[in-house]
Amino acid sequence: MKEKIDIKQFQLVQKGANRYVLKLNCDASYLNERSLLEEYKKILGVDAIIEIEYLSNIPLLSSGKRRILINEYLAN
Repeated sequence: MKEKIDIKQFQLVQKGANRYVLKLNCDASYLNERSLLEEYKKILGVDAIIEIEYLSNIPLLSSGKRRILINEYLAN
């Protein structure tokens, strides 16, 4: 049976060729990090290095929208 987690907000930031930060606004006590990371590695590749950051809020842009994906790797 799949877990049900109340994720209020999320954002994935690519920091390097295979390095990512997953920002989450959720109750971390109910989160199975290992399972979540395994699912992301199926998409991003088994060599992906993913750090999870827990936040109480992920800021909006000046437009009032929230970016789900940010690529800081190509910006440099």
